[in-house]
Amino acid sequence: MLFKEVSNPETLGMINKDYRDEVAPILYSRGATHVTGGVYVNNLGGVSAVRALIGPGVKQDFNEKYFQTVDANQITFNLPSWQNNSKYMHEKLVNAFHNANEIDFFFAYVPHPDAHMSLWTNWFYGKTKVVDVTKEFDGERSLYKAKLQKI
Repeated sequence: MLFKEVSNPETLGMINKDYRDEVAPILYSRGATHVTGGVYVNNLGGVSAVRALIGPGVKQDFNEKYFQTVDANQITFNLPSWQNNSKYMHEKLVNAFHNANEIDFFFAYVPHPDAHMSLWTNWFYGKTKVVDVTKEFDGERSLYKAKLQKI
């Protein structure tokens, strides 16, 4: 299912979490810092957590190359380096995903396009591992996609 089509995260086995008490402490654990687009990298250089946006409030994808999907067992996630198309950021994120052991994957559910962040709800998808990172092209823009498997 596309990220923007998710209407009930519970049907995918996600667990509702409080951002301040339950999500933020995990995002910033293990010396992690927020890099870009919901990706958190630990002090060893591997991705430790991701917080991606889902729901009807998520912006429309440009085309099918940018589709992100989630089901009960697997996620296809666009590495956010496509936004600035920087070679440095592409390399940093690809290396961080390759250096990841297990990734705590969260989603922020956005109920409608104009929803203030205070209306977003946070969901824990589960611990995941990187299965593959692939590269696609959309004109002059590079797009890296990570396939993650729930563990």
